[in-house]
Amino acid sequence: MRALPLLVFGLSTFGSIQARASEAAFSADGKTLRVLSTQAPVLLSFKLGDPTPVKTPLPKEMAGEDGASALLADPQGLLVAGGGKLWLWNPADPKVGPKAVAPLPPQFYVGGISRAEGKGIAGMIMLSGFHSVDPKKPLPKDVYAETTLYGMKPGGKGFLSVFVRRLRTITACPAFGGERMVFGGDNDLWEGGLEVEEDLTERAGSLWGHRSAPLAMANTDSGNSGGMGVRSVVIAGSNVWAALGGHLMGALVSVPLSAKPAVEDHPDLAESWKVQHDQLALAKAVQLPPAQGEQPSDIIESVDALCAWNSPNGEWKVAFRADHKTFWLLEKGAKEPKRIGSELPREGN
Repeated sequence: MRALPLLVFGLSTFGSIQARASEAAFSADGKTLRVLSTQAPVLLSFKLGDPTPVKTPLPKEMAGEDGASALLADPQGLLVAGGGKLWLWNPADPKVGPKAVAPLPPQFYVGGISRAEGKGIAGMIMLSGFHSVDPKKPLPKDVYAETTLYGMKPGGKGFLSVFVRRLRTITACPAFGGERMVFGGDNDLWEGGLEVEEDLTERAGSLWGHRSAPLAMANTDSGNSGGMGVRSVVIAGSNVWAALGGHLMGALVSVPLSAKPAVEDHPDLAESWKVQHDQLALAKAVQLPPAQGEQPSDIIESVDALCAWNSPNGEWKVAFRADHKTFWLLEKGAKEPKRIGSELPREGN
């Protein structure tokens, strides 16, 4: 059991995830990118084509001990995790304050949030992250420190754990595209689904799936490791986009969705090897346009705030933040990302 505290400690310090795991979301029309700032308790809103963001202070209710850490687009505005609760907030209507939707799991740092799609689970809000381990603040008896995935059914008043067998950690919150679901498990890319058992009231469901692509770059040494693994995923068009994170390094990788969706009857050993081999062979790391005189590289200091927008006519967009400050946009048909804008450094630096 010694590995678990070490794992939780690693998640909370690996690449300063607690300070940098901000999420982002597109507006319904895909013309505005909203993202939580890493510099101050504000929401940045980039209207695509204007490099200067509009800054909206976060309501004090969302600050709390840990501050806002994740957000999700909603027809009524944004769902924001922060201050120990999930809030519904419309930043375009400053006269109306945030409304508490549900309490977050106790002592739980939210690293990712998504809304489920598909038969039997549509509308479920999912959270990934980790429980803080503090001997001075023990968790309630019915809460397990090992839990890294939660769900709340439509109309629910609280989050219930999702049962996950064999995986130590959900490192990227599930992302959905119709009936397809992908997620990060132990730093690699997985595809699967969620089984909901209506007669069980103590959990939201059970996760199933198999590793579809071993995307993690892993190594070990006596100093700071150079490894990185899957930290967030989205589906845009026919591709999965995975943000990899590690200590002072990251990458954005695209992998086409496999031709055959995952099924609960898992592949045998040879079939599993083939799936992973074929998907890994198609994986591509995104290169940012290099500065003058520099060589292009597929390794970036950090990649976070990954989000996607899909339109009914097949158009799509993917946005992300690189190096903790610069925002980039990838669109269908584009050969390389284009710079949206940059977050200004903290005053006094």
